[in-house]
Amino acid sequence: MSKQIEWVKTPVAARRLNISAQTLMRARDDRGGFLAGGIDYVYGQHENSPIRWNIAEVERQFHLRGRISRKGKALLMGE
Repeated sequence: MSKQIEWVKTPVAARRLNISAQTLMRARDDRGGFLAGGIDYVYGQHENSPIRWNIAEVERQFHLRGRISRKGKALLMGE
């Protein structure tokens, strides 16, 4: 049986991920970031509806970004 996705509003997501809401919003793909709409976050039906976030997927994406960053730094430093 597949695990149910928990979608939460921006303030809750930011608190759970221990990052600011602004950092979370900047990471969206429509703002030049790496979090994909429809997978990591979803818009509501209306323009003023809250954005909801898939915490597990967002956390995974931040982890992957961190790994890539560390590997790149290690390569540049010749480690």
